[in-house]
Amino acid sequence: MGNPDLELQNPGRAPHHHRRRRSRRDAAGGVCTAVAAGMLLAIGVWGICFDASTRSLLRLQQHCLGHPAPGSALAASGVLDAAEQCAVRSFAKDASFLDGAAAIEADELLARRNALAEVLRDEGVDAFIVEPGFTFEYYANVSRADWYPSGPESQPLLMVIQPADGCDGGIVAKTAFVAPLSAVDRLRALSIPRPSSEPSLDIVAWQPHWNPYATLRKSPLFAPVDPLAGEHTDQRPVLMVDRDTRSFVVDGLWDAGFRYKRLTPSVRQLPQSKVSAAERIAGGLDSAVHAVRACLVPGQTEDGARRMLDATLASAGLTPQRLAVLFDVNGSAPQGNVLREDSMVTVEVGARHLGYSSDIVRRFSIDQADRRESREADVAEVAGGAGRGQ
Repeated sequence: MGNPDLELQNPGRAPHHHRRRRSRRDAAGGVCTAVAAGMLLAIGVWGICFDASTRSLLRLQQHCLGHPAPGSALAASGVLDAAEQCAVRSFAKDASFLDGAAAIEADELLARRNALAEVLRDEGVDAFIVEPGFTFEYYANVSRADWYPSGPESQPLLMVIQPADGCDGGIVAKTAFVAPLSAVDRLRALSIPRPSSEPSLDIVAWQPHWNPYATLRKSPLFAPVDPLAGEHTDQRPVLMVDRDTRSFVVDGLWDAGFRYKRLTPSVRQLPQSKVSAAERIAGGLDSAVHAVRACLVPGQTEDGARRMLDATLASAGLTPQRLAVLFDVNGSAPQGNVLREDSMVTVEVGARHLGYSSDIVRRFSIDQADRRESREADVAEVAGGAGRGQ
């Protein structure tokens, strides 16, 4: 039997021990409940204040949008919209360049390639290589945006144009394409024109782990290396590469066993020769620039003038390919200059329509006293009509 004095001093067996521990636990629970209630109350108050401040901010924004400060970008947007409408209306008065417009035909594209093939034969070149771009579009009617909608990719698409002997004794173009195997179906879906004698596009497809340039060199398009030829005989095919072709493509072709010949003027000038349809588009671009010039007013920015020109071209169904509007000596680093009465304006614009492309560059000043009042009156008239809901 233990010592009763020691047993009474044991906390675990004290008669009031459990009651005191329960009291402390209840007190701690009350404190936690009070803290949680305080936190919930604080969150509720914060939510009410945030909601009220948000509504106040929205009312302030709506007031500012409805009543923009004079000289602000919002206030100037009305003038820009009026200037765009003025330019579109002025351009619509002279749309004669669209008369008789028709989509480019496959025979014309084939004729362009045949003309290139004749020049290549005269230059002693085995093939012409080009990536999607202006020249690719000129010969195949496929733009860079058609093939690279999100920008150029590391896996190139190449068009190979070779001179060949035709049935009538003339020189004709033999066209093939080098493409990743995964893109072959997409390439065929573009409906690139081909001679009636060819049942389908000639495509040299390569697997992701292959070298596309070595694959092209080993393809039937080029004669294989003759092991019996003398060591001093250069059997490398001679290529001419378009200037828009990226340097890593040119390097890859060289490493794969091709020789490179510099682009000659006779080849470079072929896409620059405009047919009547392209000349009409150039005339339309010139008319669009004149329409924008007639509606430019001091205070507009370069970006606003570009939007004017873009809207003017779109009103006639033209698709801009290059579009730059620069004020004064801002050509090297455009920063959104503001137009002044004595500003010099430089416009570079290219557009595509029905498969034809053209581009122009114009430089002019709007500081003409005899046209200033009429120009401002035209813009004011359009702005007034828009304000009346016309």
